[in-house]
Amino acid sequence: EIMPSLVGSEMCIRDSYKPMVRMSGLSRWLDVSTTTIQKWTKEGMPTMVIDGVTLYDKRAVTRWLKQYER
Repeated sequence: EIMPSLVGSEMCIRDSYKPMVRMSGLSRWLDVSTTTIQKWTKEGMPTMVIDGVTLYDKRAVTRWLKQYER
């Protein structure tokens, strides 16, 4: 039972070093649901599609989110 949780944390650690992530990785990185990511994408959060895979650039997403800072 220890193994699956260890694998999960290693995956999160590995994702934190990736500049480009898929929706699930961005969701974990920002600690929000994938539904929230989909909503933000519709509201203009930057994405790119490569070979049919939607990717999120963490730097671009961070800049986009900063416009909502108070």
